[in-house]
Amino acid sequence: MNNLHKPFSLQIYAVGGFAMNVVSKFEQSVDAENLTIRYIDTSTANLVGDVDPANLYIYKKGDAQMNGGGKDRRSTYAAIAPHIPEIMKKYPPQDFNIVVHSCSGASGATVGPALVGELLDRNAPVIVVQVGSQGSRKEVENTLGTLQSYVNLSASKKKPIVAYYRENNSASTFSEVDADVTSALFMSTLLFSDKNPGMDKADLVNLLNYQAVTTFKPELSGLEFFRDSVEVPDHVVPQVMAMLVGDLKPDDISGTASNIRVEYVADARLGEENKARVPDVKSVFALVYTGDYVTIVSRLNRELEHYKEEERNRSTAMSLTVSGNSSSDDFMSF
Repeated sequence: MNNLHKPFSLQIYAVGGFAMNVVSKFEQSVDAENLTIRYIDTSTANLVGDVDPANLYIYKKGDAQMNGGGKDRRSTYAAIAPHIPEIMKKYPPQDFNIVVHSCSGASGATVGPALVGELLDRNAPVIVVQVGSQGSRKEVENTLGTLQSYVNLSASKKKPIVAYYRENNSASTFSEVDADVTSALFMSTLLFSDKNPGMDKADLVNLLNYQAVTTFKPELSGLEFFRDSVEVPDHVVPQVMAMLVGDLKPDDISGTASNIRVEYVADARLGEENKARVPDVKSVFALVYTGDYVTIVSRLNRELEHYKEEERNRSTAMSLTVSGNSSSDDFMSF
């Protein structure tokens, strides 16, 4: 790095129980000089290991901790929303920001999008790492509500929201999802690093604010990371891409991504320090795309419809009715 190069900073906001748990484990192993991690929740129950109290914000209701939101997004948001300016004052945006949260709970699923909205208002580059769930009807409803909140947020701010997504469902175990999220965070520290020759802040800002350099309109867009080669599902449309090249030759680079048509590419060399962090990887790709969230929401709506159908078909014969000589004042039946 030359003396004229200004280092840029990266900050993770881990919001809610899921994020507190996964990110605090990640912090124990990550080695990135420009990274700061902040933890935001209703309690410390989900933290793993020791965390600097200066990086910890616990919501309070009056003088007491809230101790969870019980998956009630509406009431949790009403209680926590007034704290958002205080959180942003304590942990102001950095050059690049990552907001990590679950979509299916209460605190992460409401404070996460609220923080993203504040970051967009401040023109702070941000990506979202979020996890949905099909574990119950309430979790499906919350996931749909969180995703719709991001759609609404993007439309109201007229800015893209670039979001990595995984889901707890019958096809993915909790440990697999946690591993994917951890990998995405690690890859983000490679991408948003000031140690990749040829990649400056403007290149990465354009990746997230793609409407400024492409014909795509801002929306809720997907984000995926790849190592060495890129595979794009048929149902998505690539928008923009970042490429960090290690030991590949130019001909090899064109071969790994020659099937990807995007309107903007931010490319650079993978710095020596970052190459040492991924010794078996020749190149790193970050792809932003449209179309996947339509598929995700359709799948979740089908799952929700199954719950509604079960509700409609629920047999009233399974419910006991009042009988015997009990009165309103005496529940005992004889």
